[in-house]
Amino acid sequence: MVATYAVYAVWLGPLETILRAGGHGILDLEFAWTSARFEGITTAWGSAGVRAAQEQIWWDFLWIPSYVVTIWASLKLAGAARLALMAVPVAGACDVVENIALLRGLHDSTSVLIVPVASLIATIKFALLAFALVVLIWAIISRLRRRSHPAKVSSRDAGSPSG
Repeated sequence: MVATYAVYAVWLGPLETILRAGGHGILDLEFAWTSARFEGITTAWGSAGVRAAQEQIWWDFLWIPSYVVTIWASLKLAGAARLALMAVPVAGACDVVENIALLRGLHDSTSVLIVPVASLIATIKFALLAFALVVLIWAIISRLRRRSHPAKVSSRDAGSPSG
């Protein structure tokens, strides 16, 4: 995970700066929802911005396994519910589909369905990840509470001789 953050800082951060110079970041593209808005964003970026977006999306394919494994393992270690554990790889799969749709849209934006599908999948991905992170935080807080408040010994057990 640390290595992927380094990759992000070194390669993806500057790419996002190129996109922002055109007035929109990658999240704006992910949530464009309509072909007209998608085309407006790519027009504002120009060819250098579109190339930067494509490169950023390709790098994102490497980021997906990193965050999926990290969040899933964290949930597992925290003893989180099975539903949250299942949400993380599904979010990762959504990210793959979203990236493919965005790359397709950047290559050929004439398809009417690509943009809304990409935005819908991005929404599902972020909702699943938000759910998983809320469950993770809840599980960690619950574990910390249990550690700071160990089970009390009943008065009956306290007075009985041990072994």
